[in-house]
Amino acid sequence: MPKTLRVDMNELEEAIELGHDVFYYVLDTESGKCIALPGDAFTEDVDEEMQAAIDMVEEAPPGRFLSLDPDEVRISIDEARRFIDTVSDQDFRYRLRDALAMRRGAFHTFIDVVHQEAGELDRWRYFEQQLRREKIVEFLAGEGINVLYEPLPPYQPRLVERQHLLDGAAKFVDRAKQIRGVVRIALIGSLTTPKLQPNGVDLLVTIATKDIVPAVAAAARKLAGHAQTMNRGADVFLADTSDAYLGRTCPWRECGPGIRTRCQAQHCGGHLYDDLHIVKLPKQLIATPPLAIWPKAVVNDDVPADTLQAFGIVR
Repeated sequence: MPKTLRVDMNELEEAIELGHDVFYYVLDTESGKCIALPGDAFTEDVDEEMQAAIDMVEEAPPGRFLSLDPDEVRISIDEARRFIDTVSDQDFRYRLRDALAMRRGAFHTFIDVVHQEAGELDRWRYFEQQLRREKIVEFLAGEGINVLYEPLPPYQPRLVERQHLLDGAAKFVDRAKQIRGVVRIALIGSLTTPKLQPNGVDLLVTIATKDIVPAVAAAARKLAGHAQTMNRGADVFLADTSDAYLGRTCPWRECGPGIRTRCQAQHCGGHLYDDLHIVKLPKQLIATPPLAIWPKAVVNDDVPADTLQAFGIVR
């Protein structure tokens, strides 16, 4: 008959993840504990505690100690495709599928792409952990063991970063609208979408004259500092009153030719970072951004409620 065993799933996951390197783990099917034995790369002297574990395993009756094989719970590409089907952002979903379609290194490329989106990385880690636990249960069931364990709590996305970025954007709007010559302030980018963990905040500021760029750039640096406290970025894009894209605000306090070799602006100076050969906004996006905030709120897209609330916009 199948044996019922209570286990610490966190301990089991860690033991399997470590593999057979420095330590080699076996599961005690009587106590439910994982026992560490010297692995392939173990170079230390065996102490009394380790020797006692070795003796206990060697002298135990057959079947008491079960080897934990990492290959039994390895995540497959087909299972990664299951995760992709749960991604709501269509562009990111396509990028993940392209990664898995590669002839070589598909899974490693997939992981690299997942790491580019903080919110999806959190979801993937939860998905991976839940799937690994299911595989462990299936593996042990095949060995005649039904396991009891504490299940993972339901996935709860972290919204702290999103709210932090929205707070910073609202403060920027309060500063920038006081600058004479600012014609319009709009929000673009991932904060205008339901993305749970945006990588940064993107604002579009229409200006009547380039003379005010240094003042806008000063407000933008405060926004960037606010975002950086949570390892996020911030960009303030500039356009003129004919909806022509001018560039971004310079991220540095001191702006001028020869100060920084990393500067890729075409006309360095004046706090206008016009790297138009690298970044350029479509004219249509400038003309009708997803959310115009000031001087008049105009919602041109399906903007989430928390974003509207951050700017006091009632729809």
